[in-house]
Amino acid sequence: MMTIEAIERSLVYRWSGGEVRLDPGTPTRVEPRLAERILQKCGPRVRIVSTAHIGQWITFQSPLFGVCEGRVVAIEVDAYIVNDHSVLKQRTRIPATWIQAPST
Repeated sequence: MMTIEAIERSLVYRWSGGEVRLDPGTPTRVEPRLAERILQKCGPRVRIVSTAHIGQWITFQSPLFGVCEGRVVAIEVDAYIVNDHSVLKQRTRIPATWIQAPST
């Protein structure tokens, strides 16, 4: 699950399987694929509520490399910047939709 919220004003996102209401200041948990679609369609009106913090190790599913890890050094609206990428061994931008679960 991913946690997202509207930024300035409420919105309702509808799809063939239902709908979800997003309100500012009210984090809403949705499936990662749905979160990705909402972020693509709604752009700057929606953000991911960060589940990790700077310095924390995170695990993510890369479409190219499979399961990877990295240490968060910065957080953006829709991504994390990690150092020590377990495969690339460099600073890398990781889309938030790839995050599986924070690890310690």
